[in-house]
Amino acid sequence: MKLSLDLNYATPPEWATQALDNLDEFLRDHADCERKASSMAMSFVAKCPDKTEIIPELIETALEELERVEVV
Repeated sequence: MKLSLDLNYATPPEWATQALDNLDEFLRDHADCERKASSMAMSFVAKCPDKTEIIPELIETALEELERVEVV
């Protein structure tokens, strides 16, 4: 399974400058997105218990996203 995306658009240098100038806010937002991704994965597990073929991957994704929150 491919775990990354090929970008079709180059990130403008101004974006990186703005992110670095507001690093605390950027990191809070990023951590919020990681928590939301984890929550959505677990929500799918709860809402679709009959989809047993994808449940292990969803749980793995949820845990991985929470680990990223800890890193952020």
